[in-house]
Amino acid sequence: MSPSQTRALFSSLSAELAAMMETVDGLTAIVTEHARLTPPDRRSDVLVKAQGIDDLHQTLDSLRVLSAALSGGVPIDEALADVRLAALAQRLQSAVTATHGRPAPAARSGDFVMFE
Repeated sequence: MSPSQTRALFSSLSAELAAMMETVDGLTAIVTEHARLTPPDRRSDVLVKAQGIDDLHQTLDSLRVLSAALSGGVPIDEALADVRLAALAQRLQSAVTATHGRPAPAARSGDFVMFE
């Protein structure tokens, strides 16, 4: 694959992830309405599900930003350093560094942020 094809692929991937985030936003609205209507004694289960949806949204957004950076020609090490979710950054950095035969660097990103 040529560099221009790779950049085009990452650009397309970024757009796909953005579209997925719109669907996740719709799910968030549904779960929020459900939480509002759920009796207080059962609301914690609904809120846990809402947190899972928020986690998914943040992960998709991080991958979207990463894909956009790579499509713009940002070097992979720099793009990975900007991934905001620490666990995701570490998994991605491990995948890249494992191919080079050295251990992954420590994540320099933040942690999961609830309902940002």
